[in-house]
Parts: sequence; structure tokens; C-alpha cells
Amino acid sequence: MSIKEFVEPVPTATLPPRPVERMKRRVVRLPRRRPAGRALLLQGADLAPVAALAAPVAALAEVLRAGAVAASLAASADAGEKAKLTLELDRLRKRGTIVATLAVSFGLLAASGMAIARYI
Repeated sequence: MSIKEFVEPVPTATLPPRPVERMKRRVVRLPRRRPAGRALLLQGADLAPVAALAAPVAALAEVLRAGAVAASLAASADAGEKAKLTLELDRLRKRGTIVATLAVSFGLLAASGMAIARYI
């Protein structure tokens, strides 16, 4: 007879996993975007194409019109006609300045919106 016949087997205890093993099992989840961050991201995504495409196209039309008026101003000999063309040229310059300012503003708003959305 051996001693093993008289002693009841003890169930083995399960220890909790070690922290290193827990870290290996951890699934990395990306943080969810909050509504404010999503809104700023969409603001940047909406304004970026406007700043990049629509504003230069509108500015090009103003510049071409201003070039035609400037050419006719140079060819004009009448003082009344020159005054009228000068007023038209000034109006086109102001409109071109407004379009360029809007393009830069849209670009800045798009960039700042997307940059802020990255951290929200």
C-alpha cells in the first residue's frame, strides 16, 4: 500500500492571470468621436473643397473681367468713358478682394475645424 491511496487528491487552484498576460489579451479600441468633434470634422470636410476649388474659380472670373475692363480703359480716349471704366474696375477689384478673403477664411476654418476635431 502506498500513501497515495489514503490521501484524497486536492483540486488545483487557478490563479488569476499575470498582468503581462492580461496586457497581451487586451484589445485596442479606438476612442469614439463625440458629437462636437464630429461636427468640427464635417465642418472642415465641407469647407475644404469650397476653399480649394470654388473660390479660385470665382476669383478667376473676376480677374478676367477686370482684365477686359483694364484693356478697354487703356484703349479709351474719352474722359467720361475712362471715369466710368475706372469705377467699374474699382468695383471688380473690391469684389475680387472679397472673394479672395472668403477663400482664405474658408481655408482657415476648414484647417482649424479639422485640427480641433482631432483632439475632441
